[in-house]
Amino acid sequence: NDKSVLLYYTSQCITHINYLTQAIDSFLKTVEHNQPPKFFLAYGKFVVLSAHNLVSIGDIVHRNVTKKNIKSRILKCSDDLSESLKTCVIKTKKAAQNFPSVTAGERN
Repeated sequence: NDKSVLLYYTSQCITHINYLTQAIDSFLKTVEHNQPPKFFLAYGKFVVLSAHNLVSIGDIVHRNVTKKNIKSRILKCSDDLSESLKTCVIKTKKAAQNFPSVTAGERN
């Protein structure tokens, strides 16, 4: 049963990783071109949505597999991505508030 769950969600993960990669690339282009918050916040939302889908998949897989080492590894990866996502949201908001300062998102 674990194998079938993992096989199914592997394809889902690959799809959403590709979406996340595209969202990050687009977001970084807005930053590189010094676009105003209106633009980089919109692209940042795509990053958040894409990453959130992966966190959700991780949660689903974690709840549906029985092998403990797989369960704990998936939970850790999902939790790590969730924490990174929170950091990204905080820094993006801070960058928007301090625009056009280049280092706004780098500060705590």
